[in-house]
Amino acid sequence: MKKILLLIMAAIMVFTLSGCGKTEEKKNAGKEKDLLQKIKDKGELVIATSPDYPPFEFIKVENGKDVVTGFEIEAIKEVAKQLGVKLVIKQMEFDGVLGAVKTGQVDMAVSGLTPTDERKKNFDFSELLYSGNQTYIVNKDDADKYKTKEDLKGKNIGAQMGSIQAGIAKNVGANNIKELKDIGALVLDVANKHIDALIISELSAEEYAKKQPNIVLSGYHFTEGAEGTAFAYAKGNESLVTEIDKIVKELISSGKLKEMFEASKVDAESSK
Repeated sequence: MKKILLLIMAAIMVFTLSGCGKTEEKKNAGKEKDLLQKIKDKGELVIATSPDYPPFEFIKVENGKDVVTGFEIEAIKEVAKQLGVKLVIKQMEFDGVLGAVKTGQVDMAVSGLTPTDERKKNFDFSELLYSGNQTYIVNKDDADKYKTKEDLKGKNIGAQMGSIQAGIAKNVGANNIKELKDIGALVLDVANKHIDALIISELSAEEYAKKQPNIVLSGYHFTEGAEGTAFAYAKGNESLVTEIDKIVKELISSGKLKEMFEASKVDAESSK
């Protein structure tokens, strides 16, 4: 009888241990790899960008072909290199880059993005790659009329759709706000006097003014929305954020990031 009881108990123990093992296997199988590991496993870092924001992201011609380049693009190329993966760039309209991150179409967004409090509710951001100011541009014929924020009251102004400049535009008392996805088209609207002014980052304004003789910078700096650009990720990817921040900090401390910035400004001036 004792032998029979021992055999029954042994069988129960084997069954129980087997069940625990299967449960643990199912639990581990249900765990998804974090994004950093997924990127390394597939050998690709996929980013979303809107290349119409020189010198951060823009198009230049190399050997007769359009190539996406810019300060932040060169920085993310170095990140991909240090991660040991290929960089894959997906071009899209600016108002779609964060949506592409949120839905998992891309791993991250590299598109002159400012980490505002509103955006931080849904996305994580890297260390700042650049800090600067927001200003507005006007037609050169009207330069004397526009020097302050108050000068925009009752006027027709433009801002890129989905940008922090669009948020600023809503607070200046404009008569009408024209929002377009293509910031270059808005610059032409100012040059052709279709709108009175365009709210834009000072750095990009300087680049556009070098190519478009009919526009000038107002010289005004908005106190709200001081510009700082960073890479954007979906929430919950701490290991990727930490790894990329480590690389960005190295680029900053070594002076390489500054070199990329200066080289991209030169490239932006000579690009189409």
